[in-house]
Amino acid sequence: MTATDIAASNTIAAALLGADYPNLRIRPEVQEGDNVAPGQILFRDAKYPEIAFAAPIQGRVTSIRLAARRMLSAVTLAPADASVVAPDDRIGPDQSIRDYLLARGMWPAFVSRPFGGPPHPDAKTAAIVVSAVPSSRVAPDPGDVLRGQSDAFTRGMEAIAELTDGSVHLCLANTSRIDAPALPRLQVHRRSERRWSSPAAQVARVAPASPGRATWTIGYQDVVAIGHLLETGRYDPVRRVALWSDTTRPAPTLNVPLGADLSQLLGQPGPEHQIWSGAAPSGRVSAFLGRHHLDASVVAHARPAPKKPHPIIPLAGLGRALPIRLPAIPLMRSLAVGDAETSARLGCLQLLEDDIAPLTAICTSGTDYARRLRDVLDRLRSDLS
Repeated sequence: MTATDIAASNTIAAALLGADYPNLRIRPEVQEGDNVAPGQILFRDAKYPEIAFAAPIQGRVTSIRLAARRMLSAVTLAPADASVVAPDDRIGPDQSIRDYLLARGMWPAFVSRPFGGPPHPDAKTAAIVVSAVPSSRVAPDPGDVLRGQSDAFTRGMEAIAELTDGSVHLCLANTSRIDAPALPRLQVHRRSERRWSSPAAQVARVAPASPGRATWTIGYQDVVAIGHLLETGRYDPVRRVALWSDTTRPAPTLNVPLGADLSQLLGQPGPEHQIWSGAAPSGRVSAFLGRHHLDASVVAHARPAPKKPHPIIPLAGLGRALPIRLPAIPLMRSLAVGDAETSARLGCLQLLEDDIAPLTAICTSGTDYARRLRDVLDRLRSDLS
């Protein structure tokens, strides 16, 4: 089956995951068993109902699972030949770009730094960073993905520029063949360093974020989806992703829906392996594709965590594991004990879970640094509110 066939056939299950939206409490607009179409609103942020979340496939809602304190765990969808018509509302003559993206489910494409998650619906940002750099050595080449989609990409970039009075930064690899659109406040950055593939590294270099100066990031394929939405009124849930395993080299790229069921794409892993969404070890173990991930793989099980925490051994690789240059070992120690003040001073506000996940894979202590980082970020955010 070709990539186009997979995108068009709607035979892949999908899910919207709480792991992509920290501390999100939802207000469902559908029930289990309902039929939905791509772009139909499934739920809203209970605190900020302007932020809508859309269905990525034509199908049936199979489960709405909530975690502790009624936070989103997962909304799962199974493909079904339902008669529900996909919405195709174009932007109104008096409707702002912001209101349109909020209403049509595209606002969650943005990630706000520091702290993560979609931006507040009324928030202003000092800068928006568009990442058009391969997220890993096997991820799709942005130049290949954007071939034939330059009009939608340009329209999406124009729309994004209307969301800020600051600069829009387009981050590219040194060898990128992408032609940047001519926009007044667009700054184009090209680099070849390994760390440049991470949005954290891009933000740190071109538009550093802080609690008083937010920076939003968005991926190049989401920019195309915004352009497509504005041109056609149709929500585009399809993304080009790379799927990698020990038996598939080079990694094939396929067009799949957001949140695609990875076991359908990669097969059920054996007892010694697990499915990983995102570039291992920066992503996470997951049955479904993460909202901002463009690759997935089958990898060998990580070593089991010790039953009791072990000391942090200052291995040389720890200092190189982070996407930006921070004092990794002191930061790990402060996160391990939940010292929010010291963690902030050491740079944790520049990181999100995917950025720090490699430390968990390398460190012998058994500490889940992504979870510890989230706890610290939530505490720091609460102290500021």
